[in-house]
Amino acid sequence: MVWIEAKARVSLPVRATRDAIRALILDVPKSGPFFPGVNRIEDLGSGRYRWTLVERRTLGSRFTGLYVAEYREEGPDAVAWETVEGNIKVRGRWHIGGSDGFVQVTVECTTELDAPVPRILKAPAVLFAEKEARDGLKLQLERMKTHLGG
Repeated sequence: MVWIEAKARVSLPVRATRDAIRALILDVPKSGPFFPGVNRIEDLGSGRYRWTLVERRTLGSRFTGLYVAEYREEGPDAVAWETVEGNIKVRGRWHIGGSDGFVQVTVECTTELDAPVPRILKAPAVLFAEKEARDGLKLQLERMKTHLGG
């Protein structure tokens, strides 16, 4: 088992209002499952949410991500989140740029997890994790865009 850190950044134009995008981002039980591999999200109150991910299998090992993340607004154009407990460390930031109807939504995320892979496979595991994170964020943004109609 080794700790893997995966960083990803994705940006997508969305035809919606800034308020509609911010509201969807802050509705974590609605927007979170747009990310692939999410099994369940529970609202714990006070901007905290318990995430349960679908079980993954790698090299004969099983792993289920379980963590609590806290979300906070950072002004009118940003929402940040960070793990406060769990077996995955996730932190990131949504940024809402542009003007209503021509909004650029950007999400940056860093994920750290104790991966069930031998140390010798750490470098390929990091590349795999970064691709998975980037593809997941892109799909989440595309699904949010579709949900918002733009």
